[in-house]
Formats: sequence, structure tokens, C-alpha cells
Amino acid sequence: VDWIGLDGYNWGTTQPWSEWLSFAEIFGPAYTTITTIAPDKPLMIAEVNSTDQGGDKSAWYREMFTQQIPQRFPKIAAIVIFDEDKSEQEHINWRMDQTALEAFKSAVNSEPYQLPFEELFENITPPQSASPSPTDDY
Repeated sequence: VDWIGLDGYNWGTTQPWSEWLSFAEIFGPAYTTITTIAPDKPLMIAEVNSTDQGGDKSAWYREMFTQQIPQRFPKIAAIVIFDEDKSEQEHINWRMDQTALEAFKSAVNSEPYQLPFEELFENITPPQSASPSPTDDY
């Protein structure tokens, strides 16, 4: 295992069982657990997004990138935004609208994300080379 990953969504008020949640509320407990289990592995948020129903999606993105990740989730090394319209299947559109996209662009152009390339992975330990297995000869 070279990377560990989590995924999570802010479903807002789109479902009877859901409520508006911050990035920290969604990922906090799992982040603590997974970084305890695998403290030396780089962590990826493999899928994340927020609805705009029940809160401000643009503010959610700004807070996620400018406050929550830099201050509370320092081991996150990559993030994949889920961007698909699931209106027919889930009755929710996960697409980023123009306002959310502008908030995203502004946030990722802020200080924590403007490191020189060589510094981006300085806190990540490269994976150890695995010993060849008996099946590697075929």
C-alpha cells in the first residue's frame, strides 16, 4: 500500500437523514483513525464534494481549503473533487457551479498551496521497496 484514502460528501439537506456538515465534521473521525493506523503513508481524499442545499457551497470550499485542511488535516497530500450530476439517481447535483468553481480556484491559489514543487512532498515518506514475491518470475 503506497497511499491511503478517504471519501466523503456533504449531503446538506438533500435527504431526510442528512444535514449540512463541514469538511471537518465529515472527515475528522476517519482522518484520526486512518492516520493512526498508517502514520507514514500519504493520504488522499479520493472523492469529496458538497451540495448547495442547506448552506453555502462556495463558503464550504473556501473554508475547506483555506482553514480546515491547512489547520486540522496536515497529512492530506491530494484531493479529488467528485463533479457529476446525479440528479436522476440520487436527486442531487454534485456538479460545481461557477460560484463554487471560483471559490475553489481562489482557495487553491492561496498561500498553503503555493509551495515550490520540490516542497510539495517533503513530509511524505516514500514507500519501501517490497521484496520480490515468488510469482514475480513469470
